[in-house]
Amino acid sequence: MHDRQYPVESFSLSERDRRWALVRSLMDSAGIEILVVPDEDNSRYLSQMAYDIGPTVLPLEGTVTALTNHGRVGSAAARWISDFRHWNRRWAAGIVDCLQELNADRKIIGIVGLDGLMRRPDGDLNYNSFITMREVFPHARWVGAGELMQEARYVKSEEEIVFLTRAARATDAGLLAAAEHMRPGAIDREIWGQMVLAMMRAGGDPPRFAHFGIAPLRDIRGFAVQPVGHAAAVGDILFNEVDGHYTGYDAQGVQPIVLGALPSDWAEAWKVHTEAWNRTWELLRPGVTFAELESAVRPAATRRFGVRQTLHGRGLGDDMPLITSSSSSANRMGERVLEEGVCFVLKPYATWSDGLGEKELNWGDTVVVTRDGARRLGERSHELIVRD
Repeated sequence: MHDRQYPVESFSLSERDRRWALVRSLMDSAGIEILVVPDEDNSRYLSQMAYDIGPTVLPLEGTVTALTNHGRVGSAAARWISDFRHWNRRWAAGIVDCLQELNADRKIIGIVGLDGLMRRPDGDLNYNSFITMREVFPHARWVGAGELMQEARYVKSEEEIVFLTRAARATDAGLLAAAEHMRPGAIDREIWGQMVLAMMRAGGDPPRFAHFGIAPLRDIRGFAVQPVGHAAAVGDILFNEVDGHYTGYDAQGVQPIVLGALPSDWAEAWKVHTEAWNRTWELLRPGVTFAELESAVRPAATRRFGVRQTLHGRGLGDDMPLITSSSSSANRMGERVLEEGVCFVLKPYATWSDGLGEKELNWGDTVVVTRDGARRLGERSHELIVRD
């Protein structure tokens, strides 16, 4: 029972070898002799584990070991990893066991989560686990390796882009289903349910993230980002940010949906957003910096409408960069250049205010940088959907 395999579409062995060689090259450059990856996203990147995902331990040379709970790892992972160990979520004990076999004391050990990440600037390594490891290996040198893994995952392979495209297909299906069911009297929870059903019918997995809330156009302050039982009415807008999910990979889309006639200020805001998008799109090619992308939207602003660039990496989770209204300069990575294979959601905002407060409007899709420019992974029309 514990060794039962669950079929999951697999990446190739050449993709495994590419990832392991890349990570080991980065380890070697940083002087890291053993890499410990406790978090699910990065462990999945190295192992393809789909169920009961535990840590992965990757030495600079030798066998890669993955820890799991009861062995439900997925058939894809079984093609990549020969050394699975069942530790029933006792991850610290399992890591210690691996490190003892690798004679880790007095070696340099990189561990993901000890340093800050994009959306987790304080890191997320379990304190008790780290204390246990330090006590067992008092002479080891421990260094953060979260940035190392983000660097490895920055450029997506052709195989990864296929998975992201399938996630984008699920995103499109969900957002178009939400538009279809956004009618006067419809409850936000019911629209949400139809959205998720459509995503799974399109071949996606259950979504891990979505912002989804209805608000009146006249005053959008305080709209909920999750369904709360609100009934849609004429004059409302459905805001959303939805991640289609496929075998660990997330592709985000944004699709505003309005009930009733579109007020003139919202129509003008849409024009400003569209110009900001187009100005960004013209620059999306290898060699352009993220600082250039961030500043590309500024000429779209008018006396009344402001603009702000928003984009962040897409992949297995917490991919770089992170350009939002609240992100740090380090996460914005202004001097970093685009490379072929970099994927992110692009969703520039038009912003303005009136007597009822601040307002904003955007649309977004996940894109990949190619040699000749950029390509959208979704296929929805770039439009503000207005239902009469």
